[in-house]
Amino acid sequence: MLNLNTCSPLPFFGYADLTVSEKLYEEQKRVVGDEPLQYHHLKDLTFLNDVIREVLRLHPPLHSLIRKIVQPFPVAGTNYILPKGDFVMCAPGVSAIDPEHWENPLEFYPERWAGRVEFESDEKIDFGFGLVSKGGNSPYLPFGAGRHRCIGEQFATIQLGTIISVFVRELKWTVKKVPQPDYTVRICLFGMY
Repeated sequence: MLNLNTCSPLPFFGYADLTVSEKLYEEQKRVVGDEPLQYHHLKDLTFLNDVIREVLRLHPPLHSLIRKIVQPFPVAGTNYILPKGDFVMCAPGVSAIDPEHWENPLEFYPERWAGRVEFESDEKIDFGFGLVSKGGNSPYLPFGAGRHRCIGEQFATIQLGTIISVFVRELKWTVKKVPQPDYTVRICLFGMY
C-alpha cells in the first residue's frame, strides 16, 4: 500500500530549528557544490539522512503492524502463551519515542543518528525487492520489518532527501513561532464499509 503521508511532517521538522536547515545547506555546499543535485550525492549527505531518520522516528508513516500468530508464542518473562491463529498488533510509533531506547525521545535531534549503530541484526535477506534487515529487533520501524517491510522504503528515502535538498537549496527559511507537535492519530480506511 502506498502511504503518501511519509512526506507530510517534513516541512515542519526539517525547518523548525533554523540551525538544522543551515547545517543541511552547508553540507550540500560541501558535498554537491554548484552542481545540480544527483542521485549519487544523496548517500554522501549524511546529516540529511540523519534528519530523515529523525523525522520518521518522531512521525512514522506506519501507525500499526498486525501479524497472525502461526504457532503458539510464549511471552518472555510471563506464563502467557499466545495461541496459534490469534493476531498481534504493535505500534512502531510507541517504541520510537520510548525513553528506554532514546535519550530525550520527544526532542527533534538529528545528531542522535551520527555514528549510531542500528539495533537490527547484520543478517540481511532479499524478499524480492532488495536486501533488507531480516528481523524487527529495532525500536525504529517506520517501514516495518522482515518480509512485510515496506517495499517503498528506499524510494521514500530518496524522495524525502530530494525534497528536503531542493527546499534547503532554493528557499530561505524563517520561523516566527514553531507550533507544538500534534500526535493525534489520523487513520483513513478506504473501501471499508
